[in-house]
Amino acid sequence: HSGQEVKMRFEINEIMRLALDYYSGLKEPPKIKLTTASQIEHLANVTSVLRSGIARDARREVKYVPEGELGTRMAKQFIRLGQALFIMDIYNYEYLLRIARDTIPRERLAFVEYLAKNGQGTISQISQASKQPRELINYAGEDLWYLSGVVERKELKEPGSPFEYQLTNEFKQDYKIAQL
Repeated sequence: HSGQEVKMRFEINEIMRLALDYYSGLKEPPKIKLTTASQIEHLANVTSVLRSGIARDARREVKYVPEGELGTRMAKQFIRLGQALFIMDIYNYEYLLRIARDTIPRERLAFVEYLAKNGQGTISQISQASKQPRELINYAGEDLWYLSGVVERKELKEPGSPFEYQLTNEFKQDYKIAQL
């Protein structure tokens, strides 16, 4: 979607303008099914964590590890957008997935997608499979490890060997339900 930002912004603005015009005549927004709301909640949780920043200095050393962002605020926004799309008879969960995916750093998304598909992997395996630079994948792995609850890592065989990563059970469950 690189290079399409202006067009995408225009499309989102137009959808929101139409929704707001329609909403002005409604007393309350449409209800969303409990199963859809649950899926959106999981999507918001996964997206929020994957977007959370890790502060690094000029040498790329970690300076500060924040708590992972909570999905509450994002869930509210996804639900509002879903309601707007529903009002216009164009609701499709795929639209929410696209927005979520577009807000997540590419290397983090590649990292998580690889682990979700393969169960576990090293930086080299993930870098090769995703065709992302090894250094970026390495930082993504570190970041996701610091954002506890995303990935676990263990040394292979002996000290000094590469780490092997896998998704935590809780994150894997959220990711599966969200269908990211």
